[in-house]
Amino acid sequence: MVIDVNLPPDNPDQNFETFFKEYEDEPNHFKYREAIQDAAMVGDNTIYILFEDLLSFDPPLAEFLRNEPEIALRYAVDAFKELIRTYSGGSLPDMEYFVRVTTQNASNEVTLRGLRSVNIDKLIYVYGILIRASQIIPQITVATFQCPVCQTQIEIPQIETKTLIKPRRCTNPSCKNKKNFMVVSKDSEFIDWQSIKIQELPEELKPGRVPYSVKAILTHDLVDKARPGDRVKITGIYKIYPNETSRGKITTLFTPFIKVLSIEGRTDEDGGIEISEEDKREIRRWAQKKDIQETIAKSLAPGIYGKDHLKMAAAIALFGGVRKEHPNQSPLRGDIHVLFVGDPGTGKSQILKQSAKAVPQSVFTSGRGSSAAGLTAGIVKESDSGGMSLEAGALVLADGGIAIIDEFDKMNKKDRASIHEAMEQQTVSIAKAGIIATLRAQTSILAAANPQWGRYDEERSPTENINLPPTILSRFDLIFVVKDVPNHQEDEELAKFILHKHASESGEKLTADSQKSLIPFELLIKYIKFARTLKPKLTPEAIEEIKQFYIDIRSKNKNLRVDGGDVAVPIVARSLEGFVRLSEAYSKMALSSYVTREYAKKALKLAEISINDVSKDPITGQLNVDRIFAGVTTAKKKIFQMLDALKEKIKQSSTKAINEANFISDMELEMELDKSKIEKMLKNLHSEGLIYKPRVGFIALSDRNKDKKYKGKKR
Repeated sequence: MVIDVNLPPDNPDQNFETFFKEYEDEPNHFKYREAIQDAAMVGDNTIYILFEDLLSFDPPLAEFLRNEPEIALRYAVDAFKELIRTYSGGSLPDMEYFVRVTTQNASNEVTLRGLRSVNIDKLIYVYGILIRASQIIPQITVATFQCPVCQTQIEIPQIETKTLIKPRRCTNPSCKNKKNFMVVSKDSEFIDWQSIKIQELPEELKPGRVPYSVKAILTHDLVDKARPGDRVKITGIYKIYPNETSRGKITTLFTPFIKVLSIEGRTDEDGGIEISEEDKREIRRWAQKKDIQETIAKSLAPGIYGKDHLKMAAAIALFGGVRKEHPNQSPLRGDIHVLFVGDPGTGKSQILKQSAKAVPQSVFTSGRGSSAAGLTAGIVKESDSGGMSLEAGALVLADGGIAIIDEFDKMNKKDRASIHEAMEQQTVSIAKAGIIATLRAQTSILAAANPQWGRYDEERSPTENINLPPTILSRFDLIFVVKDVPNHQEDEELAKFILHKHASESGEKLTADSQKSLIPFELLIKYIKFARTLKPKLTPEAIEEIKQFYIDIRSKNKNLRVDGGDVAVPIVARSLEGFVRLSEAYSKMALSSYVTREYAKKALKLAEISINDVSKDPITGQLNVDRIFAGVTTAKKKIFQMLDALKEKIKQSSTKAINEANFISDMELEMELDKSKIEKMLKNLHSEGLIYKPRVGFIALSDRNKDKKYKGKKR
């Protein structure tokens, strides 16, 4: 006999009751019968069923649920209530009962982009990232109205519309009132109601496409099951409601939404990139190669010539360190923050874009287009309920992955202040419009910035060059300065590399010989995902290596003092945690379970490059962390000192000008600087207009700038 699964069952309630009582997930294990018996015992009113279980047990009933979900669920609830009454000894507690439908292997799956009119009123399964959630508010389901004339109460069930259905006239035969009916809230029935918005996952969005999103409605016990930034899978009914014009007229266009039947957190096992056993074998084979870390860095952005330390830094950020949870202490972040700053056209943005492709769970954004809500979280007004909703920003959406921000320096001041907490505590707190919430933002930040004067000026501190506050810069584990300096040999090699790319048939691929030594990009994506789950442990040798590196760096300035005062501090204790994270990430790249001395030493070489890039003072040559933490350079202090000395000597002189050569000689002794550096500082003062040369070999203080302080060069 052939069963037509498209025909609705004759007795759906009996069929559901049979399914609940007789379905066996294992021999002699009646899954739903036992669940309902437990529910009857504890007074529970909800049962979850897997659509796949129903499909295997009773295909026509499953098709009935797929095509007529609202009607089918009413029958399922009736069957559920009947069994509750049976297992409770004939009594049925007075409460509302629910049958929630979930899925395990993506039955009824429809992508957000694939939702069409054929899905209306059908059972669907979608997944995405929750980007907005409203406050939980009451929704009236049965409204009790009172007549203002005769006090008669009228009960009207409310269907799923945006407007309240009111009585047309009083039900009292002796009363003819037709208006001003008042809702009696204590005699009406309400449920909890919440509106959410889910959006396509960033990793599944093709380049150049705008992400699709859809509104979903949570009711009863489903409210507050997820927060903005959570990746969720939803089983529900695809429904619509009519739009209205500004004059209140209904149009022919409808707005879709999902009536949620179940909502769950989505894990890697539910979708995304799958790593097969063959992939794991290939990954382990690559991991055995010598200098695998360098190979990974080159494979990340093979289309960019050189910049090996930038590629390595980006790769380290993608692999990340190990997050540590300690009892009675704040957790130590394992995510690594990296910043590239420097001249335009040096390949910073290309490395960022390639990095975004390598980690599917990443969010790429621009500082120029990022508001406080865009990067962290914001409050928006709901059009339907009129209430306020919490909307997740880029750092919250990238939770568990990496946030890649280009033009990081272009953010507004108010926007920058909101990311301090996200970078260190890895949470985003918001308290606006009556909404107080804390969202998780466990993400690495890989950012790029341009100098505010076009090109990087070594005489200025990183804070001045990048136009970012020290409180933000100090939270980056690695900061690299990228300068475009003419070099004949490097320029020739770069030109050959770029021209060769354009001359090749593909226009993008490198030579076959060079490609053989690189990891295929599809495998690199799986390699990174696989390695990110590892938690390498520090060995005693690695601990000793990191400790000695920290002590050596701190000791470099023991005989060098700033303005004859305190010793300049090269690095601070916070850097130690960054060194550990870098070493752990470097070990992950080799799939190692332990951080060895060798891995720590190589990771610290990258840290040393970063320290020299941003902490080395061009005047004294010493490392000074104040260039980042305070935004003050020794060079600036020396210029202040020289300007004060010049004022004093001119004051003591009977003339307005003094001999330049004699002044330079005096400064060599007083300031303990080379003649060339003093001449350079005088040149800066001259270009600022603070001093001038009345005649050859003499310098004088400008009359209009005698009382002005040195502000630094202006471009």
